[in-house]
Amino acid sequence: GRVPAAPSTAGEALGLADHWVCTTNELPGLTAHQSLGVVQGLTVRSRNVVANVGAGLKALTVGGEIQTYTRMCEDSRQEAYARMIAAAVERGAEGIVAMRYDTNEVREGVTEVIAYGTAVSSAVPPSFMEAPPAQGVPGPHQSMVMTTASALPGLPVRHVLGVVQGLSVRSSSLPRAIGAGLKSLVGGEIATWTDLCNYSREKAFRLMVEQAHQLGAKGIVAMRYDCNRIIDGVVEVIAYGTAVSDAPAPAPASSAAASAEVPRCSVTTDLELPGGAPGALGTVRGISVRSTNLVRNIGAGLKSLVGGEIRNYTHMCEQAREEAFARMLQHAAELGATGVAAMRFESNDPEPGVIEVVAYGTAVSDGSRPAAPAAPAATAAGEGAALSAADTSTSNELPGRGARRCLGVVRGVTVRSRNVVANIGASLKAAFVGGEISTWTSLCEATRQQALERLLREAAEAGAQGVVGLRYETNEISPGLVEVLAYGTAVA
Repeated sequence: GRVPAAPSTAGEALGLADHWVCTTNELPGLTAHQSLGVVQGLTVRSRNVVANVGAGLKALTVGGEIQTYTRMCEDSRQEAYARMIAAAVERGAEGIVAMRYDTNEVREGVTEVIAYGTAVSSAVPPSFMEAPPAQGVPGPHQSMVMTTASALPGLPVRHVLGVVQGLSVRSSSLPRAIGAGLKSLVGGEIATWTDLCNYSREKAFRLMVEQAHQLGAKGIVAMRYDCNRIIDGVVEVIAYGTAVSDAPAPAPASSAAASAEVPRCSVTTDLELPGGAPGALGTVRGISVRSTNLVRNIGAGLKSLVGGEIRNYTHMCEQAREEAFARMLQHAAELGATGVAAMRFESNDPEPGVIEVVAYGTAVSDGSRPAAPAAPAATAAGEGAALSAADTSTSNELPGRGARRCLGVVRGVTVRSRNVVANIGASLKAAFVGGEISTWTSLCEATRQQALERLLREAAEAGAQGVVGLRYETNEISPGLVEVLAYGTAVA
C-alpha cells in the first residue's frame, strides 16, 4: 500500500499528487501489485503570429533565451502531463511509474508533446491471469498487461519473445489542415492536429499489441514511442516494446535478420535479459537512411489532400526500421553476442520525405559463442582514448564489470553537414529513385561514431572504466546541418 507523504500542490486538483509520479521503474512509498496499463496525455500547440514575430526579432538581434517559446513549451508539457494524470485517475491508479516525455514537430511552428507512463495500483489481484485487463492508450482494444517500466507486477517469471512494434504514418485532410493553419495564427492548442496525433499513436499501439498477440505474449514491458515528421503535416509514429510470456519462445523463424545468428527473441527493450547475461560486449548500432521515389511521393502528396494513413511512407519507414534493426543484429553477431539488451530506436528527417533510423543497444553474451577479439582502443574510440565501444552499455550496468562508483554524466557532441557534391547526388536519388541513400547512411554513421569517440575521451579523462545508460540524440540546427549528441554515465 501507500506510505503517507506531504501534500503536493501541482497535481492535487487532478486527483493524483505529483509525488506519486516518477520516471523510475519503482515508486518509493507505493508497493505496486497491479499494472493498469499505459496512460498518456497529448497536446499539439502553435505560437501566435505576434509572439512569433517578437521571438524572431529577438533571435536575430539579441540572442539568449526566448521567453515566449519557453512559456509555450512549459504550458504544452504541463497540459500533456495533466491529461496523463486524468487518464490514470479514471483507471483508479494510485501512481504512475516510468513516466516519459516525447515531442515532435508536426509542421513548421506546430509542436506535439506527449506525456506517458504506467498507471499502477497497490491492490492485489487474485492472480495475474485474473487481473483486470489493462488498457493502453484510450480504447479497450487490447487485453494484455503492459508497462513502460521493466517489470510487470504479478508476472515474475518471464521469457522474452522479442521486440514488437506498430507503425503508422498519417496526415490530416486539406480542409482540416487549412483550418489548423488559420488557428496557428492565433496560437494555442490545435485540436485537429491533437486528434490526428492521438489517432496515429492509437493505431501504432494497436498494431504493436496485435504483433505481440501473434507471438503468444502475455504482456509487453519497456514500451516506448518514437515519432518523426516525414514532410510538413505528415507524421510517423512507432510504438515498440518487449513481448514477454510465462512460456518459452518458439524456435526463431527465418527472417531478414536470421543470418545474423542473434535470434530476435533475444532482443529486448528492457534493461537486461531475463536470466542474466555474464558479459557485455559493448554497444552496437545499425543505421538506415531511406526515401521513396518520385511517383510514390506524388501519390503520397495526393493522399495527404484526403487525409488518413499514407501507405507509401508507412512502407518506407517500416523498411528503414527493419534494415537498421537487422544491421544492429549483424553488428552484435560480429562481436560474438547471443542477445541485445536495452535496445532503442531513434529517428530523424534529414530533409522532407527522407527518414534516418538508428537502432542501437547493448550486445550481451551468455558465453555459448566465442567473443570476437576486442578492437584496439585507438580504432574504436579515436587516437589517445583509453576506452572503446566495448566499455559502453545502454543498460544501467556493465555486466561482468562490477562498477560501483558514479563519476557523473559525460557527453560527446558533433555538428556535421553534407558536402555539396554528395548532397546533390543523394538529393536526386531521394527525389527520383528512392530506396536507401548510402551517402547519407555513411555520414550518419560517421557522425555518431565521432560523438561516441568524444564521449569516451571525456570518460577516460574522468578516470572511468566504462559508460552506462548510453543514449543518442539528434537535432537539426538548420537545413542540412545536424547536431548529434552521445551521452551517458561514467562509472568506475
